[in-house]
Amino acid sequence: MPMALKLAQRGVDATVTIVHSRTEDAPALCREADIVVAAIGRPQP
Repeated sequence: MPMALKLAQRGVDATVTIVHSRTEDAPALCREADIVVAAIGRPQP
């Protein structure tokens, strides 16, 4: 299960923002975050 879905589950009490290559002002969003989870590549089947 993707980390964003795990953090968005009921009872976890997290606000999840997904940022991608075309997100406006991604650096500012990352600076304001308490936690940044980063990944690159392709999921394995």
